[in-house]
Amino acid sequence: MSAAPGRALTLSVTDCARATGLSAKAIRRRIERGTLDSVLVDGQRRVPIASLVGAGLLIQGLGRGERGVAAGQAQPAAVLARLAAQRQRLAEQVAGIGDLEGDVRRIAEQLRRERARCRELEYELVRARQRISELERRPAHLSGPSAHRPS
Repeated sequence: MSAAPGRALTLSVTDCARATGLSAKAIRRRIERGTLDSVLVDGQRRVPIASLVGAGLLIQGLGRGERGVAAGQAQPAAVLARLAAQRQRLAEQVAGIGDLEGDVRRIAEQLRRERARCRELEYELVRARQRISELERRPAHLSGPSAHRPS
């Protein structure tokens, strides 16, 4: 790894292969295709670490692991740990979705009951209006004891 003052950290093709778990040939092919940036330093092809991160070959912020273990070997374990954490979060979210689905079913059932009660009340209202209309059409002398009497 090298870094001149004011320059990005770079790795040789061999170091990139060790760090990413790819072969040196695969790194060179990516450079040739232009999918991985590189620079020529003192006649040697070097790849900026930021380019490896940008290409998704390294995860930013992961350390090298234990002494003597190349980052390319330690990195899959870190990726697996992150995936396990994401899986746990997804499982919790799925459980939360299950709770929400139960809430939606309960609310839908309550809404069904409320709509049925509303239809019953509307029917009662129609019947009451019909009864009022019948009573209003009835002549006063047939209305019974509650009819107006002359004083």
